Amino acid sequence: EFELGELPPGRVRITVEHATGSATAELDLAAAERRRWDPVLAAIEMVAGRVVDTELRPVAGIEVLVGGPTMAATAAVERTDADGRFRLAVASAGEAGVDLYLRRAGAPLAVRHGLLPVAGELLIELAEHELPSATIRGRILDRDGRPIAAALSVMNHGFQIAWYAFSDPATGAFRVGPTAPGSYTLIVEASGFGRRPLRVVNLAAGEDRELEDVGLEPAGRVELRLVGDASKQRKVLKFARDDGVVVAHSITEGSAVTVELPPGRYAATVVGGPFSGSTTILDLPAGRTVQRELPCIASARVALQLRAAAGHGIGGRVDVRVRDAAGAFFDAYELFAGNAAELTTTIALPPGSYAVELESTDGLAAATLLTVRSATDHPTLTIELR
Repeated sequence: EFELGELPPGRVRITVEHATGSATAELDLAAAERRRWDPVLAAIEMVAGRVVDTELRPVAGIEVLVGGPTMAATAAVERTDADGRFRLAVASAGEAGVDLYLRRAGAPLAVRHGLLPVAGELLIELAEHELPSATIRGRILDRDGRPIAAALSVMNHGFQIAWYAFSDPATGAFRVGPTAPGSYTLIVEASGFGRRPLRVVNLAAGEDRELEDVGLEPAGRVELRLVGDASKQRKVLKFARDDGVVVAHSITEGSAVTVELPPGRYAATVVGGPFSGSTTILDLPAGRTVQRELPCIASARVALQLRAAAGHGIGGRVDVRVRDAAGAFFDAYELFAGNAAELTTTIALPPGSYAVELESTDGLAAATLLTVRSATDHPTLTIELR
């Protein structure tokens, strides 16, 4: 018997693991509720396999996990040995098989779905675009050329998850990889400088990309007050740069939020709730404090149905930039599509006329006009990226 106390109300996920099996439950708990759960352990079996390249040569040092990328933070990890071999304990695969996620030093490489255990070894062949053969290098400096100790959040757009690299405090130099080729965003975070996204597009197999020195300016400070909302409910605010890059998110429990950002021009937008899409534009100088109000306006939900031209995937990520009737930057969204040929999502906009511009990391693009007549309007845009 066991008892877990002091659990918060809401949804909790509980996993029991033992050498003979495991069980998981997701429970919705009310405040002060007592709940009984008697887990029945599912059988454990061993999955043995070998990871090779396209010429069937073993690939050592590959991390193998059960499940997809979103499970990577909690799953047990096995690494391939010099012969590319691994053995992994999994709950009974059943008829559906098991999903294996492969990465190197935290960087995602590939996912294999529905693998069924066999009497011998599973053979997992990594294609050229899945092998860790590419690197990104650079230096992070302040405006006087001095090195900065910074963390870099690295995202492969095909997997929608991030891992971290760090610059050398003595030189400011950093190195990402070896990793798989593909399309990447790097976000540089340093104390006193805020978050600065960098974009590296289409890193080729075997490429050693050296970026120009990244010069950081001291962050500014935004003190934002939301007006026109009496609910005082928790809100998430998004800060998007005028080139369409989302730089930061912040949460407020009331009507005010303070955030540090690199200097630049931003759209500050409410995310979620009836005032989602309410936006104000601000210019933030380096090292300065800017105080602004953000009027909360009831907004409409706009459905975007994106399609790629025949024979194409959309491209790992799509940047959406919205301009107002005068052509001025209004808001931006980042959408992740992987290699899908279609993607449906929803954005929020107050009543008005807008131009919507889209560009994928594969170089596909589109633009269209949109009129939102009222907050109860629910227009749908079907857009083909070419």
